[in-house]
Amino acid sequence: LKTIAGVSVGQKERVVLVQIGERQILVGVAPGQVNMLYALEKGDEVSVSDDAPKSAFAEKFKQSLTRLEKK
Repeated sequence: LKTIAGVSVGQKERVVLVQIGERQILVGVAPGQVNMLYALEKGDEVSVSDDAPKSAFAEKFKQSLTRLEKK
């Protein structure tokens, strides 16, 4: 289990991209709760380098959501 990236979406809520083996899963985290929001499919995986600015994840997240909305 590896945390790829995360972004705050509220005072106590976060959206986190985690990698479990070969799969990447987007989860919503709130006090006392963790919910799977989306399981990325092969080819949709997101990679964020350690030296990338933190806003890079937000931009990639936005791009991924845009692609998903078009499906």
